[in-house]
Amino acid sequence: MSDAVKELEALIDLAKEPSSEKRRSLLRGITDSFVQNGQELSVEQSHSYAEIMKQLSADMESEIRGELAHKLAPLGYSPHSIIQALAQDEIEVARPILEQSPVLTEDDLAEICEAHSQEHLRAVTKRTTVSSRLSGIIVSRGDDQTVHSLLENDRVELNTETMARIAVRARKAKLLQDPLIERKDISKDVLVGLYSSVAKELKEKILHAYKEFDAENVEPAIDQLADNLSQAKAYSIEDQIEDLHRAGRLTESQLVKFVEERKLMEFLAAFAKMMDIDIATTQLVMDDQTGKSLVVVCKSKSLSPAAFKSIAMSAFTSITSEPSELLPLVNIYRRFDVENAERVMRFWSTRSAMDAQKGPELPSEKSAGQDPAADDPSEAKQTVVA
Repeated sequence: MSDAVKELEALIDLAKEPSSEKRRSLLRGITDSFVQNGQELSVEQSHSYAEIMKQLSADMESEIRGELAHKLAPLGYSPHSIIQALAQDEIEVARPILEQSPVLTEDDLAEICEAHSQEHLRAVTKRTTVSSRLSGIIVSRGDDQTVHSLLENDRVELNTETMARIAVRARKAKLLQDPLIERKDISKDVLVGLYSSVAKELKEKILHAYKEFDAENVEPAIDQLADNLSQAKAYSIEDQIEDLHRAGRLTESQLVKFVEERKLMEFLAAFAKMMDIDIATTQLVMDDQTGKSLVVVCKSKSLSPAAFKSIAMSAFTSITSEPSELLPLVNIYRRFDVENAERVMRFWSTRSAMDAQKGPELPSEKSAGQDPAADDPSEAKQTVVA
């Protein structure tokens, strides 16, 4: 019997002790034993360590779980199951795992990025490598501070689409402008597109980065780039959506399929077509963090609650993907009246100077006149939206 196994059996005997202090000592002992001997263990023995550490740490305060995470994070032989659990814990526990652990797979990280907090996303941006797939998810869900953290990591992979989406945000988000312009992998087209929207000092940085530009020839380059991009997108995406529409296949299920397949441009074009709004308004609806605009637009076309939830939870919107926070919005959607939604849409169409980002006022749980626990949301009293 190896020394590691003997030590494990001795530690297991401590588990019979009822005191929490003894159990903390047990967890520390098992963790230290694993750190020292983990590379020598069989798969079965490593699994035994993992199960014991998981069960003990689940009852411990976050400080103890954080101590466990710090010890296991750098190890390439840490058990996958406990690393997964710690990575989805509160951020003070999860941070070292998300930043360092080589055990987490890309699928693990993608799942976390799609479902957890901004602080979890920021921790992922600190990793030694971040794939273009993960970068795309982070940019879709991340706030400006998170995207800023992503841009500051020069080991992050950013594909053309993700870089262009950051550039669009950077036109208004000054926090993103400097780190975007200073990236070595930024393309000429992205710089040209950003030039007209930034302050004078950043214009000088762009001109310095591409010395063949000057203040006289960069403006025509911007116009040409915009024209080329609009023509290319119109041909490749809008024609596809129009073909689906003519064939009667531009349906709710197709819209959800674009969400599930993470096809951003196809989704935006399809949503705009189905909702009878333009692309610019569609993007504003997706950027509304309250979700109120999305409620009105989807309800006006009688999308099912399931389809609404799929869109609201997707990486294409700025709405929270935390289920507990999204549930009230889904409840409002179920109770919101189609006629009211249609009236708001007509109001939007007649206000040429409307502030589309603000969105309409919707009934709250209280103003909807129904207990949130009620079984039949159709009984809710509808509130007229002004």
